Amino acid sequence: MVLPKQLRLHFLCLTLLECMFLLTLVSCYDFQIGYIGTLKYASQFVGGAVAHAVSEVNHQKMLGPDHNISLTWMPVKVANTIDVAHPTRLVSEMTKMYMGDHCNIPAVTAFIGPDSGNCYSEAFVATAFNIPMITFQCSDHNVSNKAFSTFARTLPPGSNVANSVIAFLKQWQWTQIRLISSPKHLKTVGTMRFLAEQHGLTILGEETIPDMYTLKDEDTMKRIVTETFLKTRIYVVVSDQNDALIDLVLALAIREKDRELQFKEYVIIAVEEQRDEHGAAGLSGTGDMAGPINIGGEEPEIVYPYVQKFLESQRDFEARYKSVPMSVEGFRQVFKITPRPPSNVDYKKFEKNSILFSSRTFQLKAPPAFLHPSVPIYAAHAYDAVLLYATALKKTLSKPNSTLQEALNGTEILQHIVNVTFQSIQGHLVHINEDGDAEGNYTVMSLQGDLEAKADGHIPWMMRTIGAFSAAASHGKYDIPGYAEIEKVSWLDGIPKDEPYCHFDNSNCTCKPH
Repeated sequence: MVLPKQLRLHFLCLTLLECMFLLTLVSCYDFQIGYIGTLKYASQFVGGAVAHAVSEVNHQKMLGPDHNISLTWMPVKVANTIDVAHPTRLVSEMTKMYMGDHCNIPAVTAFIGPDSGNCYSEAFVATAFNIPMITFQCSDHNVSNKAFSTFARTLPPGSNVANSVIAFLKQWQWTQIRLISSPKHLKTVGTMRFLAEQHGLTILGEETIPDMYTLKDEDTMKRIVTETFLKTRIYVVVSDQNDALIDLVLALAIREKDRELQFKEYVIIAVEEQRDEHGAAGLSGTGDMAGPINIGGEEPEIVYPYVQKFLESQRDFEARYKSVPMSVEGFRQVFKITPRPPSNVDYKKFEKNSILFSSRTFQLKAPPAFLHPSVPIYAAHAYDAVLLYATALKKTLSKPNSTLQEALNGTEILQHIVNVTFQSIQGHLVHINEDGDAEGNYTVMSLQGDLEAKADGHIPWMMRTIGAFSAAASHGKYDIPGYAEIEKVSWLDGIPKDEPYCHFDNSNCTCKPH
């Protein structure tokens, strides 16, 4: 990577005294983390998670009795909840934090952030400064590159979910699929296309829907079904929009009403790249998230509302779609592959601390408890980022005759981050691959009936986690994980096949009917 001229000049101004300082053995040093975040609205709780992690590192004396880490920040202001700080402003804040009062002794030793989906410019600058940058919200595929030698992230890039999709398809021996996706998921679809070829799967065709799919786009989905239902059995939908998924199911149900197909022969797999909800803690194996956070007083009773739902309540569903001869139970062969929810039983305590530290550290007024403030999942990724840096720094400092120059060397620090597996505050294990990317950790949800709650002949249905994926043994970029069943699938009539008996072209239709 070629450094800009001004950065090359910056590195030439080393003085003899600074060189001697950097080469001395590390005896006592305050390593300063630079947090890049907006500190507005829910993002303030992400900053609180960072401050909480810094406090934990120092309280546990992770770096030994003589070293600490501290936190500095220059939050970039935004106008409203949907604004994202411009990269040039973020880079400017990074440069201010880096320069400090000395020419070559950096004021910060690591960057945590930024809190935006794109981070190419920031990763480039961090690499130029040779300062570690661990991001918790960046899903930019362009930085999954060894050229960014000081970059790592605790949020998996969205395309990682493709490996789990292939694993789920192979679990049920489905080798023929049709893809429905929106343009923003191009990288995920490309990865899925590559993996399908590697594992002997056939993509029968690819259909496109709008990124911002709404109810007015239902004609698009009806057209797709009209053109494909006779030559498809397994649909894979890669979209952020639940309306697209619902419209696909309903379009198939309408065809069943007209006796053009049997719904039990079809499967729909919805793919969710990132978990965007501001949820609370989940319990292991359920995928059902806990209730609102109580900032003070006794821990509230945990409740389990629908989570990651792509359905309305059963009553709302049936009222909305009276014309379709199908209840909510028709979604039993719709699966959602989604990031694993938190399983740490102390996760609510972590969320509470994130809120408290946001107020204590940044002098921000804590929201009243009756508003039930919601902590983004990115707070957990930010907490993990700090602990990941501290652990890598500890390993560097533990080396015999370790010098300050080594401890401030971002490339050196990253050697202790890549190809490492760590325990996330969310409760599950996360592996950082050779490119510095956290590998995805996904589960499968589907509609399950609660037989114990059966009343008046009516079985209530809800989304539950039915399976989870375990990391591939070799951690290769294109290896697929194993699949572990948590609950039996509630099939409509046995496991569907990926093609009819006669095949889609009727080439196998000799005696037996379709």
